[in-house]
Amino acid sequence: MTQLVWLRNDLRVEDNPALAAAYAGGEPVVAVYLVPVQTWQRHGVSPRKVDLIRRRLHHLCSELRQREVALRVIACDWFSDAGTVMLQLMRELGAQEVHANAELLLDEQRRDLKVARRLEGEGRRLVSHADGTLVRPGSVLTGAGDIYKVYTPFRRALLRKLLTDGVPAVTPSPRRGAANPHASSTIAEIDAAFAAVPQLSSQPWAASRSEIWQQLQHFADGPLHHYHQQRDLPAVAGTSQLSAAFTLGMLGMNETLDALLMRQPEPLALAEGGAASWLNELCWREFYRHLCALLPFLVMEKPFKPETARLPWRQGDDDFAAWCEGRTGFPIIDAAMIQLRDTGWMHNRLRMVVASFLTKHLLIDWRRGADFFMRHLIDGDFAANNGGWQWAASTGCDAAPYFRIFNPISQSERFDADGIFLRRQLPQLAALSNKAIHDPHGRAPLVAQRLGYPQPIVDLRLGRERALAAFSSLQEVGS
Repeated sequence: MTQLVWLRNDLRVEDNPALAAAYAGGEPVVAVYLVPVQTWQRHGVSPRKVDLIRRRLHHLCSELRQREVALRVIACDWFSDAGTVMLQLMRELGAQEVHANAELLLDEQRRDLKVARRLEGEGRRLVSHADGTLVRPGSVLTGAGDIYKVYTPFRRALLRKLLTDGVPAVTPSPRRGAANPHASSTIAEIDAAFAAVPQLSSQPWAASRSEIWQQLQHFADGPLHHYHQQRDLPAVAGTSQLSAAFTLGMLGMNETLDALLMRQPEPLALAEGGAASWLNELCWREFYRHLCALLPFLVMEKPFKPETARLPWRQGDDDFAAWCEGRTGFPIIDAAMIQLRDTGWMHNRLRMVVASFLTKHLLIDWRRGADFFMRHLIDGDFAANNGGWQWAASTGCDAAPYFRIFNPISQSERFDADGIFLRRQLPQLAALSNKAIHDPHGRAPLVAQRLGYPQPIVDLRLGRERALAAFSSLQEVGS
């Protein structure tokens, strides 16, 4: 009997529980990927992310074929069409079960429940497998049995759990099986399934398993050792650049942690250094995924701190447009937004700086910025994006006070002291001194005016005071 596996954000052969379970059920095995054209268009999925998915499926088709697993890529209209499409495919293939790795967000859980019910009507079933996190959401709890709502104690508890229970095992890859009678989608058929969805080139990003694995190996053997010193420097290639691979599940979390601990076994013991610092970033990802799985209102884009729903956000359409287009008059903000526009990616330190600027200095709703990011990021992950934006806006699960407001000029001076990143993204400012380039209109106003660099759209002091007043009003109401 044909075994079916439904691939979603788990586009890999290795360390894939659903694929392994399907293969264990017998042969032949068929994998299916659905392209919900209308849903992606309505939600504005990043065109570069769409292109990377398409390219990844090209490689995945070949990687699966080497193990005699066929891959079908099928276009449908809407997210909600999954049950109909899956049932038709199961009838065609004679499959009684479809294996899938569970997804954590509310809409995805509702979709899977509807699919399961649809299949049950014909005596078929959807079999769900744990994936996407190092441990099951809800398994890391406080002594009182509650979920952690602050990151640092969550991280400590997570690492203690991994030390006590052991690091989760990497799921073995399927061996090569017998010849598969089912045909895979051709490259042309895969491309046709994506034809109606807007795409922008994702070419600089690795899409084959060998390239992605080599990228992890290179990082673990080199930059990882200096990660704690270089991860905040946008001009330095000090990060792993694997965020898109994690978002699309091109790398499994278990195999990633396994590769890290093979080289640096001490990070689980709360050690210091590059490996521990990178593990900390993986823990942040885990934290936000757990929260979204356990607190569904976050998926509805509601603030973690309910009182902040009363914040008097400004409409500020002109300011928002200037922020989106990289013409705020603050070089570090503009350079970061140009990097996002041109590449579909932004350095993590800069994501915090531009988010703080939008939500604090401009007092514009964090949800507008989060949506803009998801429409442009090649590595856009809802949980991480939502968590990061709420952290910056002081509406989220953050122990820091609301008056943490990043000054874009001092951040620029601290993390791009020589202006290397600024000159790369804003070549019109290249001739300015290392001091003036961080604040052209404040330190070289005549030159900045001659170069046509935009005037700052907000006075930083006044913007900060406006934000403090807005948040202070919430404290007064609650007291």
